[in-house]
Amino acid sequence: MTCAADRLPRPSRFPHPVVCPMPSPLPLIARGFGPILALVATSLFAQGPARTGTTSFEPAIEISLGTEPPDFGQHAVTRLVDWGRDGQDDLLIGAGDGRIWLVRNHGQLRFAKPEPVMLNGLPLRLGNRLTTACYVDLNGDQLNDLLVAHSDNELSLLLNLGTATEPSFAPPVPLPATDGTELRLPEGCGGRIDAGDWDGDGDIDLVAGAFSGPIRCYSNQGTAQSPRFSEATALRVGLTESQYSYNVHPTLFDINQDGVCDVAYGLNWGTISMLLATKSTDTSARVAAATPQLVTQLTPSWPDGKSIDLRAIAGDDATPTFGDLDQDGTLDIVSGGRNGRLFWLRGIPPTRSLDRLTTIMREHTADLGAALRRSDDLRDELLGLHHGMYRLCQGFLNTPASRQTIRQWYVAHLNEHARWLKHGSHDIASQPYVPSLACQTWTILMLLHDGDPDAPGHRQFVAETIGFSGRLREILIDFGTLIVENGRATPNQLETLFSYLQQIPPVLLSDRSVPAVTEVITIGEYLGPRLEVLHAGGVNIFADESGKPGSSENPFPKDFRPCENDYFGLVLAHELNHRVDATRFVAVPKYNERYWKHLRKI
Repeated sequence: MTCAADRLPRPSRFPHPVVCPMPSPLPLIARGFGPILALVATSLFAQGPARTGTTSFEPAIEISLGTEPPDFGQHAVTRLVDWGRDGQDDLLIGAGDGRIWLVRNHGQLRFAKPEPVMLNGLPLRLGNRLTTACYVDLNGDQLNDLLVAHSDNELSLLLNLGTATEPSFAPPVPLPATDGTELRLPEGCGGRIDAGDWDGDGDIDLVAGAFSGPIRCYSNQGTAQSPRFSEATALRVGLTESQYSYNVHPTLFDINQDGVCDVAYGLNWGTISMLLATKSTDTSARVAAATPQLVTQLTPSWPDGKSIDLRAIAGDDATPTFGDLDQDGTLDIVSGGRNGRLFWLRGIPPTRSLDRLTTIMREHTADLGAALRRSDDLRDELLGLHHGMYRLCQGFLNTPASRQTIRQWYVAHLNEHARWLKHGSHDIASQPYVPSLACQTWTILMLLHDGDPDAPGHRQFVAETIGFSGRLREILIDFGTLIVENGRATPNQLETLFSYLQQIPPVLLSDRSVPAVTEVITIGEYLGPRLEVLHAGGVNIFADESGKPGSSENPFPKDFRPCENDYFGLVLAHELNHRVDATRFVAVPKYNERYWKHLRKI
């Protein structure tokens, strides 16, 4: 399989550049080539020459090329390529005016001034609108060719007639569809494409974005030597054909380095999202472009856990590409945008996040609750670090050893700080936010399984680690649900929770093709002020005592006699029904059909 990741060189052993933490973008000086603004990723499990991924990145820093600001026609779509086969990641840039630019990387974070890609001695220009250029082998001769999306919905192939180290190109020709006609992208595509082996069959496929709509996949139904591209198939995440808005810039890359091509995309809002895939279960000889199973969508973040947002500095659009720009063994993000500037996003090593978590907690061993109440910055940093680890655990721990490493760290962390992070009861007036923080560590543990998140042994491990007992433990083991109640739930409430969860058919709870029905149930009044907790799905309910009248409200017709009811049970049933309806009856066709069949009988 050759995804975009495989078009990049292996890292060499350059010394790591000196980079100082900065609260806002400031220039770094690259010797002889002017200021550079930067951000790079390292990984917990980087060993030897293998590259690894990350989900947390430092604040974006602009790449400045030479002494004059580059002019890319007020738009820049970036791709990292090894243009001269010298082992360096060069920048190939599709501009906003139909031109294609190359920025050579001389190593050790030194970049040359942009130079236009040439055709017959003249700068190449295709149309006068936004372009994307891909550098891939489209005729099987082991030389990378130039594929350009331009003029909204046109594609042009320029075959490499030169060499691997000194490419030169034939005049542009269209790409063929399976019926031999010219392949054209939908109107509104805006030249937003990428090329790579999406379906894992050894040849180059295409994905295309749009102003608004799905990401479309074009499978190569020909061969590596003679490509023929299928009609578009909308990309699905799980069972859902996702729609995106606006200015969807997709890129193909093995983001989590598990050997399966993934998708990432940027939007006009300046945001970036990752769609992680697993291998297709389709065993047919030819599979459609959308058959790789995209199972996890996550958003890379800044150190405080907030989602990456480049809009303030890049204008509309984020155009992400991935590669190991500084060759430290960890993947980075490079992005352009509507204003034609380039940005390098330096990722945060998981080891650094874990070390920082250790430092913070040890500094506040005695006063964590009060410290969280006093300091917004402390809350943001502490939760942001855990958010980064949660996203990492969602799809970046590809080996049992890597999962075991993180799992052992969290077990030790909870044991060391059991007062704050294990199940207990806290005064929410003087120690707010502690229950939420503890819950975030618990949902991370839920992800650190050995391949089966529903295995009884894994659920027992989580229950023992976090200190659950009695009905709390039974609910977690039987249903995979964490009850977050700050040690205040009554026996009646726990019995009602167990009873109601028991009424949900197990097949609905265990279906992992869609989000969880309820991994977390919070009882809000017991928790006080709350922090955002990342989890697989859940509900919040009220703290009324179960089995006792709690409200006389009834959203029934006026002629219905008002009555008091078990408000705890009513709200619980109401919220659980919402989750079952949204995650099963609406999202899964086989459940949806049965749902409506039964409703028609009523």
